[in-house]
Amino acid sequence: MRTDSTRVSDDAMAAVRAHITEVYGRDYLPGEPNVYGNKERAQDAHEAIRPTLMEWAPDQVATPRSPSTPRAPS
Repeated sequence: MRTDSTRVSDDAMAAVRAHITEVYGRDYLPGEPNVYGNKERAQDAHEAIRPTLMEWAPDQVATPRSPSTPRAPS
């Protein structure tokens, strides 16, 4: 999976800006979104990797790991 794209859809940008305002307050939201350019050789065929929905925080969707479930290697 390629991850060198910096492009984010307008819908995703609006959702994350609304989330920041709601959860952290307007003081933590820049006036304009950060926009990054791409290098000439970057393969920018897809949108950058991002959360699908901002409404679900990790602690809301995470399931507790039972003691018998193996841990992921670190």
